[in-house]
Amino acid sequence: MVQAQIIAKMAFRNVLKYGRRSIETFIVLFVGVAAMAVGDAFLNGFSDTIVADFAVLSGHLRVTAPGYAARRAICPLDKVVDDPESLAARATAEAFAVYGARERGKRPPFAGVAAMSVIRAACMAQFGDRSANVYAAGADAGLPGDGLAPPFRAARIAKGRFPARGERGTVLSEKVAARLGASIGDPIVFLAADAYGSFGAVELPLLGTTAGDPGTEACLLDLPSMRSLVGIETGASEVALYLVDGGGECIDPRLAGAALKAMQEAVEATGLEAEPWDSEGSLAAPLLAFFDSFVYVIYAIFALVAGSGIANSVLLSVQDRTRDFGTLRAVAFGPGAVKAIVALETAIIGAAASLAAAAATWAFIAAIGPEGLVIPETTRGITDWMPRTVAARIDPAALALILAGGILLPLAAAAYPLRVLGKLKIREALGYI
Repeated sequence: MVQAQIIAKMAFRNVLKYGRRSIETFIVLFVGVAAMAVGDAFLNGFSDTIVADFAVLSGHLRVTAPGYAARRAICPLDKVVDDPESLAARATAEAFAVYGARERGKRPPFAGVAAMSVIRAACMAQFGDRSANVYAAGADAGLPGDGLAPPFRAARIAKGRFPARGERGTVLSEKVAARLGASIGDPIVFLAADAYGSFGAVELPLLGTTAGDPGTEACLLDLPSMRSLVGIETGASEVALYLVDGGGECIDPRLAGAALKAMQEAVEATGLEAEPWDSEGSLAAPLLAFFDSFVYVIYAIFALVAGSGIANSVLLSVQDRTRDFGTLRAVAFGPGAVKAIVALETAIIGAAASLAAAAATWAFIAAIGPEGLVIPETTRGITDWMPRTVAARIDPAALALILAGGILLPLAAAAYPLRVLGKLKIREALGYI
């Protein structure tokens, strides 16, 4: 116990006594840990953005009739989900049942399940003597936010607005509206082959235009008008199911994976097909996989660079203090005690640098606020789905691991210098006098 107190006292003293070496190691660790913590926070924020955009764009769980997914490109109207309302009720019961059985005692992170019915069809849009072929989606204004659920959730209104719930109207991409020469309020006629092999037609006012095309030549119709156009009374080509909170906002589907799994099993038991938001064929899956891999690459680069710098700093410190170590050995300090002093010095500096980096990270994230950093307009123009800002979210568990790495990495980097120190003979050390 006495020797441990002496080792601790000398380690703290040496951190201050050899200030230049301590500062060098502190800076290397502080910069590395802070960079990793801030980078991880922005990657978390961007991952949340991907989930918020793409999971809601396609639905937390997308339900279709058997065989529809394989023929989705041609919008087959003979394959529909007949009763979306009953489907949503069944999914809701199964989602809550998870928290009464498998997750007993846990409070569900959602308040219910919202269903968005969508009908897709190839149409011809006509205004005056101009026409354009479009792939149209009929969807109701059932979810909050800047856009509507598939495929227009990620779209941004350039002029006008989306239709309100129960309102008849259409929204076109700017490109289609320009081709037709139509302005907000103009009547657009839609023609399409219906589910019975004949033709249907509806006339709808143009309520708004989108800044980007959510799909090839896309347009949106209100759901009742779309049903009238294609002759489907109650069903839907696809039903997107969403877990929502008490205010109707979609929750992060990663918070309720067990509930989504139960919903999928219940849907498939009825003979329908169900595709989760993060399935292999989804838009979000490859992006999330890329970011997961990217995080590990960043961690590896930091460990390599910081480890090399720390090892060099500790080795130079050992060489500069050879005489001191020889003196300690001469007054009955064993090799293990001398190595413990240097290891504890390194751990103290690592802990101080990691805590300082954590404080700096919290301060920086708090300073930029919940909106995050603004993405330049020129960069956002690369793709329509690019967000306006990149928010940052600190994951306490990940931050704790990064801080632990900031403390353990110096000890690992000091392994070789400590091995050299352990082999140093008293006579060799004192011979440097």
